[in-house]
Order: sequence, then structure tokens, then C-alpha cells
Amino acid sequence: MLDGVTFERVSAEHPDAARLIAAMTGEVTSLYSPEEIARVREREAARENPMELLLARRGGRPVGCGGIQRLDDSTAELKRMYLEPDERGSGVAPELTRRAERLAAERGFSRIVLNTRVRLERAVRLYERMGYVRIPPLPGWDDLAFLVWYGKPLA
Repeated sequence: MLDGVTFERVSAEHPDAARLIAAMTGEVTSLYSPEEIARVREREAARENPMELLLARRGGRPVGCGGIQRLDDSTAELKRMYLEPDERGSGVAPELTRRAERLAAERGFSRIVLNTRVRLERAVRLYERMGYVRIPPLPGWDDLAFLVWYGKPLA
């Protein structure tokens, strides 16, 4: 069901990417307390490494995004994965994830990790189907019990 779907690398400031990230933020923010959101944002703001973002379009319309961010010399983090609600289940999310994994491998990373919210059951199922396994929280994140962490080696 990827007919008419294209993928391109863009900055997080690209207008289409920014709109999708804002939609993702709004959706996630509605599920958690302001305190939980503030604690995540505080930790993310401390990161200095830029994110490389992929934008998915169907027939030119932006329908999803996801990217990677360097954690250390061997590890990238999957970030800002979002798909418009009408595209969920279409096959775009797994393809977007695979492309982000390939991008991480191209950059020389041997492992990719991610966090998601325990309440985002559909995302959890997707990552588990794609071979991600639960891992302990990254250092400095272990007090955020509402997050679950996953990791996967890159070939």
C-alpha cells in the first residue's frame, strides 16, 4: 500500500515536517500530564546533536515523519515518528522506520534505540514486530516510568 509514497530528507524546521511534529506533540501531550511532558522536554533540550529527519508523502501530501539523532559513536535514537491517523495501518510506518534504520547504518551506527509511551500500544506493537526488544532506560531517563525503551542492532 505504498503506491504514490515518497520519502525525502528534510530539516525539522521544514514547514511540512514542523506541522507533522506539532500534530505528534499535540497527540502525545493529550495523553500525559504537563509534568510528564515537561520532564521529557527538559531532557531532550539538553541534547546537542542535530536530528536528521525523513518526510513521507503520499501523492505529494505530507503523511508522516521520523528521524534519527546521535546518542554516542555507536548508537542512534529513532525520533519524532509520526503518521497521520488516516495513514496508520497503510505500511508507511514500517517503511519509514526501515529507512530511518538504514540512514543510521549509513552514518556508521551499529545500534538504534527509541522510547515510546506505554499508552501508545499501536507504536509498541509496531516496534516489537520490527525486531525491537525492550531495554533498560538510558542513563538519566530511568525515573520516567511512563516511557518504555527499545533497542535493535543494525546490520
